[in-house]
Amino acid sequence: MMRHNSLTLNAGRHLTPADGSCLMELVSACAGEAWSDHPSCTHPLLAHVARRVNDAMSAGRRPSLIPFIGPLTGATNPDARTHARIALACTELASARRPSLLLNVLTGAAARRSTSDASPRGHRLYNGGTAFRSVDLAVFAVADLSQDVADDTLQMMLAYSLDAVKENAPERGGPRQLPQTVARVESPANRVER
Repeated sequence: MMRHNSLTLNAGRHLTPADGSCLMELVSACAGEAWSDHPSCTHPLLAHVARRVNDAMSAGRRPSLIPFIGPLTGATNPDARTHARIALACTELASARRPSLLLNVLTGAAARRSTSDASPRGHRLYNGGTAFRSVDLAVFAVADLSQDVADDTLQMMLAYSLDAVKENAPERGGPRQLPQTVARVESPANRVER
């Protein structure tokens, strides 16, 4: 069993635990899989969000991602619309923090795709490319904000993406609550000093 107080998260990919570890590499170890930042126990786009968030967060705030290790282990969903729901969670949040026409277009496309019964080919095209690029653009837009706002938003982005996988249809329109594991990290007693 991993002890949270002894874990360190680093940006980037690491060949072995001796080289360091990112969030998804620790998820692979926790799941008993081979050391990788692409473990099969996590939805591929959710794992992509986690890698991007891990790398974009400041080193001082990166430890706040440690409570996500358990929830990311086994966070899968075979529904083809899950990719769009994750992309929607990311672009919607990024657009709220840093409005842009491109993020609005990507949010609209993800919203339509998240409820559509498109052909399997249509889902494959979106899921294999556009969904990943939407996440990338959302993270890049957020990472450009002030460091405190960026770190908070990136952590929420990961939490909302996890909700999109776990709950299959995240609530839209109103404020969202952070999952218990994330809310605990944000309490004053557990907050990492910047």
